[in-house]
Amino acid sequence: MKNFIKNLSIKWKILISSFIVLFITIFLSDLISLFTIYNTLLYRTELKNYADAKNLVSKIKHAIISRNIKDLRYNLKYYPAKTLKNITIYNNRGFQLFSNNYIFPKVVSLPFNDKKYTSDKYFIKNIYDKKKLIGVAAVSFNTKRESEIINKRILWAAARFFIIGFIFILIGLILLNFIVLFIINPLIDLNKNIDKIKNGNYDINIKSEFHDEIGNIINAFNSMALSIKEYIITIEKLAKEKEELNCMAYIGEMSSMVSHEVKNAVYIISSANKYIKNEIESNQALELVNIIDKESDRLNNLSVSFMNFAKIGGSELSKIRLNELILKTLDLLNYEIKQLNIEINTDLQDNIPQIDGNEDMLKQVFINIIINAIDATANIANGKIWILSYFDNNNDTIYLNFEDNGAGIPEDNMKKIFKPFFTTKNSGTGLGLAISYKIINIHKGVIEVKREKGRTIFSIQFKPSHSNN
Repeated sequence: MKNFIKNLSIKWKILISSFIVLFITIFLSDLISLFTIYNTLLYRTELKNYADAKNLVSKIKHAIISRNIKDLRYNLKYYPAKTLKNITIYNNRGFQLFSNNYIFPKVVSLPFNDKKYTSDKYFIKNIYDKKKLIGVAAVSFNTKRESEIINKRILWAAARFFIIGFIFILIGLILLNFIVLFIINPLIDLNKNIDKIKNGNYDINIKSEFHDEIGNIINAFNSMALSIKEYIITIEKLAKEKEELNCMAYIGEMSSMVSHEVKNAVYIISSANKYIKNEIESNQALELVNIIDKESDRLNNLSVSFMNFAKIGGSELSKIRLNELILKTLDLLNYEIKQLNIEINTDLQDNIPQIDGNEDMLKQVFINIIINAIDATANIANGKIWILSYFDNNNDTIYLNFEDNGAGIPEDNMKKIFKPFFTTKNSGTGLGLAISYKIINIHKGVIEVKREKGRTIFSIQFKPSHSNN
């Protein structure tokens, strides 16, 4: 039984409990009402019997005084009172004058103790005329018939009471069902959303119309789900950053060793190639020598990029004005931008706080991002690049946004774009953004890429210097 009750839903527990309470309450109230009605009917019947008996005694007294016993006997024999079972009259000497059902003795001692023997079954009264005892009247009541009548009335009343009671219980349960559903529906939604959290879905916001304990629970659950979501995002972001930093550190170590060996081999190949170039006369051989020379330069540049990637970090920091550094970077790339007819729009907020950084390293980051934007907009009509800077006092953060209206980066590549050696360019090494990512991390900043409203946006965030001038 306990297991059955435990396995019931809250709705059925409330409905069954309410049914039991209502049933017991109505049942007890009906019993009390029936008991009260029964006693009331008995009392009213007893009063009526006494009233009939007193009225009869009054007639008996009048008949005795007028000595009209014969007519009295006739009237008493056919007395219409259905509840009077027996009527017996005694004269002043205690002898019976009349009895229609001989249940009383024929002779009694007078005066009779009428108070002692008067009860719900009998009514005995000494009859006086001017304080002189002239007789005794004894009346017995038909209590069996009275009980049958009362029991029938109580039975019908009980049937009506219980029918009405069950109707009220049914109506009450129907109304209670709607009330319970209204109350527990938010809890049902809460339970469903708990299952969603179990399955890893934290995008939850339960709407509640309640301002009571249930509303507080739902609000707390929404806050908890949001906190869990933010916590999971933070953990995943930190894990990703850790993985990328570990990867970069390992690649940096390998790059340093490999680039050193490659640079030595390229130097030897390049030297030998120059000697061969001076000695040969064949045009076909000279063409092959030029190819070797060109590829040697490419390998040398690649090894320099590897060494630069490995050597990032450990540089001295100084106070940097980011707006000035952005303008300097644009001056360096101004010729190429004009040649490609790309529109540059800058919106740099005044009085942005300085940061602690390395100017050359940050300039390399800005150059990498702007060159990528130039490449993305070079082959489209009305190519545009937007550069924005602003400071948010609320979270004490400086924001730099580099935006372009180029073709954009595919969604799948967004997650790979900062990984070393990942590139979509035919001539790229895949280290430009990886180096930029590492430089921003060294400056304790954040770099992100996203696509919004037809624009590719590289967003960089810095914390201001703690000792700005």
